[in-house]
Amino acid sequence: MSGYVGLLYVILSSIYTISFARQSWKKGNKLAAFGAALLVAISIGLSIWVFSRT
Repeated sequence: MSGYVGLLYVILSSIYTISFARQSWKKGNKLAAFGAALLVAISIGLSIWVFSRT
């Protein structure tokens, strides 16, 4: 059960980062948008990996 809560926390906390990436993309800062999207992908990937190992 705590794994689901952890995964939900990561997804919900990623909303702000995705919003930042979208705003940066619109302003033309594509490198920052790519970096933010990469951080979200890594955090979700790591949490799924840890969840699958427990």
